[in-house]
Amino acid sequence: MVRIFCAMPERMKDRMDKHQILKECMENLTLLTQLGASIAVPPVLCLLAANWLRGKLGLGLWIMIVALVLGLGGSASNVWKFWKQLEKREERDTKK
Repeated sequence: MVRIFCAMPERMKDRMDKHQILKECMENLTLLTQLGASIAVPPVLCLLAANWLRGKLGLGLWIMIVALVLGLGGSASNVWKFWKQLEKREERDTKK
C-alpha cells in the first residue's frame, strides 16, 4: 500500500495537497463562525429576556443595563473557553 502511494503521479499529490488546504480552510471557517455566534448570542438573548421582563413586570430601564452586562460576561466566558479549546487543539496537532 505504501508503494502505491509513493508511486502516485505528481498530479494526484497536488490534488491531495489541495484537498488538505480546503479541509483546513473549512475547519477555520467553522471555528470563526462558532466564535462569532458565541460572542453575539448571549447579549442578544439577555437583552430580549430583559425586554420581555420589562413588558411583563413593568421593570425600569436598569434591567436592560444588567442584562447587557450579564450578556457581555457570557460572551467573555465563551471566548475564554474557545481560546482554551484552540490551545488544546494546537498542542494536540504539534504532538503529531
